Amino acid sequence: MNDRLKAIRKELGLNQAEFGARLGVRNSAISKIEKGENTLTDQMLISICREYNISEQWLRTGAGEMLIVTEDALIMQLSDKHNLDALDRAIMEGYLKLPEAHKAVIKGFLRSTLGSQMLPGLDGNVLMYRAAQSDGKTEGGIDDIPRSVLKKLEEAPEAEEI
Repeated sequence: MNDRLKAIRKELGLNQAEFGARLGVRNSAISKIEKGENTLTDQMLISICREYNISEQWLRTGAGEMLIVTEDALIMQLSDKHNLDALDRAIMEGYLKLPEAHKAVIKGFLRSTLGSQMLPGLDGNVLMYRAAQSDGKTEGGIDDIPRSVLKKLEEAPEAEEI
């Protein structure tokens, strides 16, 4: 189990101090467990699984997949990797819950504001927004979008169809 603990820590890109801090223990405790000097208690094992989205079965036996991938886990991984705060996480979570028409509006706004050079994958979103608007598929939520955003979308140059 001590080798699997080290594998988790390495997979997450954390040193012993960082790994232990989220569990409420010092790096020396993690070091001793990894070296086999101390055993991993059930309480610590459960804490590791909960905090880092690790499969308990994998940690105990090595069977199955190490990571339990959930939407929350992915957001937390991105948050940790990019040092995002609670507002950043809320923005990501909120965006993921939006209807496609609203996502298209946001993408179009970003494209028109930042330019296609900074956001190369968003070129078709103004066209998507306009199509959704003309088809009446915006689910009435278009009224919730600030007028300045709508104006920018309406003024954006037409995308050429491929």
